[in-house]
Amino acid sequence: MEELERRDVISNTILEQTGSYTYVLWNQAIDDIAGTVDMHPGEFADLHSRGLMFKVDSLEEAAAKFNIPLATLMATVTDVNHYAATGKDEAFNHRAGLVNLSKGPYWIMKATPSVHHTMGGLVTDTKTQVIDTKGKVIPGLYAAGEVTGLTHGTNRLGGNAYSDIIVYGRIAGQMAAAAK
Repeated sequence: MEELERRDVISNTILEQTGSYTYVLWNQAIDDIAGTVDMHPGEFADLHSRGLMFKVDSLEEAAAKFNIPLATLMATVTDVNHYAATGKDEAFNHRAGLVNLSKGPYWIMKATPSVHHTMGGLVTDTKTQVIDTKGKVIPGLYAAGEVTGLTHGTNRLGGNAYSDIIVYGRIAGQMAAAAK
């Protein structure tokens, strides 16, 4: 599965794995591009304290942290390094290009999908009025945010929930205040 797939595709693929989890591995070269470690120090400290993420110096150490078969991890890294060098991911067609993983330090994290945003709920119109099952407005009932459905379709883009709650929350508040 390509890592840049939709969230639902990634989640379903992870849930199909033995144990319903996966591992995320990156090195300093990737972090120099993404800046993930500096952006999330508190989260990383928490994950480390719970034994879910580690910074290590070698791939051998990374494999040992989660009892991953070293030969399997090394074969995966060899493939990634080949794809990074050729610019063509022959296994998963990674769209953004891959980075060579031959040099550490490394971060490795055990990951599983979790609910962090719901997709569905009450149907509303553009004025945030709740619509009943017969397509009629329910007088005096307004809704915004995760209790509503249809705003994002079947897959929310990261960060859009803030716009949703602020924009539609403001409209719902104005509508409710104007309704006497």
